[in-house]
Amino acid sequence: MSRPSPSSTARWQPRHRDIAAVLCAATLDALHPAAATLAKHPFSLTCRVGSGARTCHQLRPLDRWGLRQTHLITYGAGMVASKLGGERWQSHREIEQRGYFGGTLTPLGLLAHTCCHEYAHALHTARGLRRRGAVHDAAYYALLDRLHHDGHAEQVRTALQQRLSSAGIVLPTTLPPPVAPAATPELAVGDPVSFDYRGRTFHGTVRRINRRSVTVIPLQGGEQGWWRVSPERLYRRVAR
Repeated sequence: MSRPSPSSTARWQPRHRDIAAVLCAATLDALHPAAATLAKHPFSLTCRVGSGARTCHQLRPLDRWGLRQTHLITYGAGMVASKLGGERWQSHREIEQRGYFGGTLTPLGLLAHTCCHEYAHALHTARGLRRRGAVHDAAYYALLDRLHHDGHAEQVRTALQQRLSSAGIVLPTTLPPPVAPAATPELAVGDPVSFDYRGRTFHGTVRRINRRSVTVIPLQGGEQGWWRVSPERLYRRVAR
């Protein structure tokens, strides 16, 4: 799954949902038929549009016993709004650092790479290479590289352009300047804090301040365990 910058403030509009639907169509009609051979065995794939920012790949059962499964990719309308609004995601860094599309960031290329990023997760899982706690490992990036180097990413970009044009949707030619990250707050152990993740807001209390992260324990009756969060993602919550 791709993750946004911690300062996510974008709000999606109906056109963002329409664009997410086009991502679904391009993945199913252009990418999957051409690139499914990278998986050693055929696999079922479904795509859907989500109402939040969450964009991810999941393996879903098709029956109560889990004997038949389908790969599900969700493209969030909020993700589209976030990326077109200038917020940084992991996909931005992949294009720049791995040289996809010549290392140049454009709205169309960014959305096409989003399709490839999530589809690589499906291939990674279908080939039995995905290990718990190692979602973006060397095997995953080998598959993502293949999608680009074998021309599948370019096919997706062309398919997106055609489908967006047919739908009367015009993307900007350039991305806006990156959204500046929020200022790092001064925190102390015991401070009540909140942070946003995957379209949800989590509340907790600072347990420990580490060198590069903050350990936060959830409020009683909420989530179990603890979170390790970058300090710039946290904001103070008024204690009640």
